[in-house]
Amino acid sequence: MNKLTIYFGIILLLLISIFYLYSSNAQQSNNNFNFGDFYIYIPENWEKIEHIGIDSYVGGITNGTDSLTFDYGWYSYDLSYENGEKQLFATDTINGKIALITKPKKVGYGTIGLYIENAYKKNHFNLLGNNISDEKTVFEIFKSIKFKDSDTTSNSKTIEFSEKITPYSGRSLFYTNCLCLSS
Repeated sequence: MNKLTIYFGIILLLLISIFYLYSSNAQQSNNNFNFGDFYIYIPENWEKIEHIGIDSYVGGITNGTDSLTFDYGWYSYDLSYENGEKQLFATDTINGKIALITKPKKVGYGTIGLYIENAYKKNHFNLLGNNISDEKTVFEIFKSIKFKDSDTTSNSKTIEFSEKITPYSGRSLFYTNCLCLSS
């Protein structure tokens, strides 16, 4: 072999190595996972979970300790059965979508979740977890959800929680307008 062939081989090997390192780092730093009609930013130590649904698309994400599951379809759970005595509630705008959000009054002891009634093409969406202590990360994940028709310029800065269930369902209206009158 001549020196030119050896140099060419070394340069080619270096270029392949650089390309491999760049592409693997790009995948790790870009954690916007595509779930079809929507995207979710997942922190580096979290991964996608596959589930099998019957009448909707279901799946989730996990870091090995905490897990969030989603349901995207016509019959997604709307948080209406969450206990108003143990939960806090908020309505927020996430990338142009109105979302109902709940979290436990005592961090790590209850449901943390998000529900979007008009997610995309008449489908509803929820993302739920139980007994999660790292609420900050979960709220960052919630704020990252984007559907194909999302307006990323329309977001609130902070989520304001209250003890009243946000008027989003019949049960919510009852808790807000009837039950609270007696307290």
